[in-house]
Amino acid sequence: MTDPVAFFLSVAYVTGVLATVELLRRREVASRRVLRALVHAAVAAWIIPTALLFRSALWAALLPLLFAGINLACWRTGRFRAFSQPGEQTVGIVFHPLAIAAVILVCWPEALRPIAVASVLVMGWADPLAAVVGGAVKSPTFTPLGERKSVAGSLAMFSVSLAVVTGVAWATGQSGNWLTLPCAAAVATAAELFSARGSDNLSVTWGLAVALWLLGWGGAR
Repeated sequence: MTDPVAFFLSVAYVTGVLATVELLRRREVASRRVLRALVHAAVAAWIIPTALLFRSALWAALLPLLFAGINLACWRTGRFRAFSQPGEQTVGIVFHPLAIAAVILVCWPEALRPIAVASVLVMGWADPLAAVVGGAVKSPTFTPLGERKSVAGSLAMFSVSLAVVTGVAWATGQSGNWLTLPCAAAVATAAELFSARGSDNLSVTWGLAVALWLLGWGGAR
């Protein structure tokens, strides 16, 4: 498959996700927090076909760069509200695709590609699930950097992060001490915990990417 074909397939997929979730929002099928989690999870999952289908890092990064611009327009006009949590006034929806594009460009060499996959999946799956769990499960709360966090949400963040990095390590044959995987999950959880106003889209993605590289993924020593 050529890169242009893979690109247009990617556009069709993400556009379909956005349209579907926006329709669900208008019909009030689920809360905005749940819909936001669905959007992030579905879009993040496309990193797997991206790593397999594209040959060029530039073509692979073009889609998230394109949607960074679209998300900026949506954020400023209030459209596609399923992207945002109630009352959210941050540019996290712009940071998210920018972080994805950057990690693709830097980690595109085949040896480093598992780092990109794990980092994007953790940000897209663990972070929104932590928000859903934190809002649904009663547990002690605290406010690092002035933003409300919960013990239940942080435990969900750590658990899903650990599951993702373990799954990617197993699927891609990453060597090394498996006891380091909880360390990677802890880095992602801490990055989410001490981020504010949507910056976790950058800090979680890149904090985890750096941690995995330091832990030996991609042949680093």
